[in-house]
Amino acid sequence: MVYDVAVIGAGLAGLSIAQHLQAHGKTVVLLDKSRGIGGRVATRRLYEVLLDHGLPHFQDQGPYTRNLIAQYPQTLQPWPGQPGSYVASLGNTAIAKVMAADLSIQRQYCVTEIHLDAQAWTVQGAAADNPPIQAQALVLAIPAPQAIALLDTLPPSPAQSALIHSLSQVVFDPCLTMMVGYPLSLQENLPQRGIIPGKGDNLQWAIEDSSKRQQPSQLTLCLHSTPDLAEAHDHNWGAGVDILLADWIAQAGPAFREPLWVQGHRWRYAFTKTPLGAEMVLGTFPLPLLCCGDWCLGSTAEAALASGQAASNWLLAWLLAQG
Repeated sequence: MVYDVAVIGAGLAGLSIAQHLQAHGKTVVLLDKSRGIGGRVATRRLYEVLLDHGLPHFQDQGPYTRNLIAQYPQTLQPWPGQPGSYVASLGNTAIAKVMAADLSIQRQYCVTEIHLDAQAWTVQGAAADNPPIQAQALVLAIPAPQAIALLDTLPPSPAQSALIHSLSQVVFDPCLTMMVGYPLSLQENLPQRGIIPGKGDNLQWAIEDSSKRQQPSQLTLCLHSTPDLAEAHDHNWGAGVDILLADWIAQAGPAFREPLWVQGHRWRYAFTKTPLGAEMVLGTFPLPLLCCGDWCLGSTAEAALASGQAASNWLLAWLLAQG
């Protein structure tokens, strides 16, 4: 089967593209290297609790996030005590799951190569059980450096060089996150509830994640680092998250010295420092190859959805023109 469109990356941008095109009767397949979907809209289950270790919450940042909040009121609900913020009580990944309903998705499909011939794009995965995927059009809805790595598997050409040059202008800031559990009684010792700004050079903010949950059994926090701390510990990020926890304890007080458990995570492409400055970028290949994501316009959910909408609008017009 040759799909109309193959989308690499099942974050907000990729999901919105697939939704829009499938609603117009086009055949679309989403490919994602992870077991889950959502990209940086990410939730972990640890020690019998859920934590959002990526995007902490949704806000009305413009027409696309406003529509998302309105479209899924059973999933995204107001975050108690945080006016204007919306969360999913079952973890923010829940919004990705409802967006993905009825879409064709291949998980744990780590794309290693892309090829183009006269009839179609072909995508090849790393695993033996990843079948080659063919499509008329290809979308790379992944961070720009990951898109460049895939473009490097194509034979050199002016189209390839120009697209790589465009993507290489995008710069990202990393972030370390530390997920922490405490006895629920310690919530009374928090310096404030919900979103707690950091005061030092290492902690950007602490999120009281358990305040999003119904009947939480623990106080759970997600600590987010500054870009400087993450950058300084790029090759030893375990040491970075230890510093992050120490900064939190220094700010919050001695009651938080002994967490029940901790777990760290590194986001290499957490925030866009220098965006592309356009909603998407189109390669000048014989068949369409588009790159999109929040990094085209910024670092927000609104940017991701706007980029995905622009890409899907272009693709729909192109597909309709093919008859």
